[in-house]
Amino acid sequence: MNFVRNLQLKNKTTTIVASNQSGVARGLFDEKRVKEVNNAINVLLKKHRVTIDRWQYCPDVDEAFATLHPGERWQRGFVKKITKRKPSGAMVTDALLSLEKTIGDFDEIIVLGNSDNDKGLAQTLGARWIDAGKL
Repeated sequence: MNFVRNLQLKNKTTTIVASNQSGVARGLFDEKRVKEVNNAINVLLKKHRVTIDRWQYCPDVDEAFATLHPGERWQRGFVKKITKRKPSGAMVTDALLSLEKTIGDFDEIIVLGNSDNDKGLAQTLGARWIDAGKL
């Protein structure tokens, strides 16, 4: 949190949270719950002077992923041929569109994350990757 706050204090930033939420596709929780959790986290971050410009999530899984996990009870409508899940840059693109921006508006892009999907997102975007687990 301190890293992001310091980055925002020293630079003009656009901060997007993009998260894969396969728990929705698995029926573990619904999209309303995802939004409630994101809102609660946002309140906590604001108390520490961290601003999130846009929250994006993907509740879907692709058919190949679902096939690799046959024991799951996948929810209809959330298993799709193509999704916006990371490492795809689609969630970032959607967030930027909603903010009336494009990738080309930025001199540098940093992806802060803790998974191979986050690292893959950085590669997709041509961004610098920072492993949040090492901060």
